[in-house]
Amino acid sequence: MAHLKSSPRPAPIGSQKPYEFDAELDLKATTALPKSPVRLEEMDQRHPQARGEMRAADVKLTEARANL
Repeated sequence: MAHLKSSPRPAPIGSQKPYEFDAELDLKATTALPKSPVRLEEMDQRHPQARGEMRAADVKLTEARANL
């Protein structure tokens, strides 16, 4: 789990990805979530990879699982 620190921008020429962004890894959540993961079936948004951000209900569920 990470917190975005910038908007997406075009990646440098030669990159394998079209965009890049700055993010800060949340170590507490990253450590806690593998112990109590949020299953896709539990999420309000069934296709989170299709969105730029998580829905509020999914953020709340994920934060609760990570004890944040």
